[in-house]
Amino acid sequence: TAYIPSGVVPQILGELQCCPPEYFQVAIQRYQIPCPSQGVLEPVRRLIDEVFTVSGDQDLLSLEGAVRDQRDTAQKHLGSTGWKTREVSEAALDLFTDAHKAMANACPASVAAAFLCFRYAVAQGISRDGARALELFAVSRLAAGPDFLEGVECTVGSKRKTPPAWQDSDLGAAVASPLLQALARDLEEVLKPNMTLEEALDT
Repeated sequence: TAYIPSGVVPQILGELQCCPPEYFQVAIQRYQIPCPSQGVLEPVRRLIDEVFTVSGDQDLLSLEGAVRDQRDTAQKHLGSTGWKTREVSEAALDLFTDAHKAMANACPASVAAAFLCFRYAVAQGISRDGARALELFAVSRLAAGPDFLEGVECTVGSKRKTPPAWQDSDLGAAVASPLLQALARDLEEVLKPNMTLEEALDT
C-alpha cells in the first residue's frame, strides 16, 4: 500500500496533463511513498474500526479517552518520524485533534445522541431514508430539552457569541441523563428500523 503526499499533487497533475493516458500509472508511481506499517496509523485504524463495527464494545466515554490519548501519542510520535512518514503523522494528529476538539466543544447531549443513533443504525442496517427518519426521531427529542434553545440563543439570539451553558457538564453526565436514557429506551421500544419520515413524525 502506498500514498501520494499532498505536497506533490500539483506536479503530478502537471505531468498527467502532458503525458498519454497509458503513462498515467507510471507518472503516479514515481511519486508514491510506501505507507508505514506501524506508528500512528494503527491506532487510527483501530478507532475507526471500533466506531464503524457493529460488534465494537467501545462506549462513548472510553472512545473520548482513546481519542485524547491518541492525540497525545501522535504529537509525541511526530517529532521522531522520518520524512516518509511525517505527512501521515501530521494527518493523524490533525484527525485526533479535530475529533477531540469537536467532542469537547459540542453539546454533550447531542454528541451522546449521535453516537447512540449511529450505533443503532449500523446494528439495524437501516437504509438512507431510514437514517433520515432516525435523525428526525432523535432531534425531535433533543429539541424538547433546554440545550436546543441554549444553542439557538448563543448562535443567533440574545446570547450571541457567548459560550453555551449546556445542561450536562460533560459526556459522562449526558450519557447518564434522563433525556439520553429515554432516547435509548425509545430506540429499542418505539422506533422501527427503516420507518418513514411520516412515521417518525407521528412517534
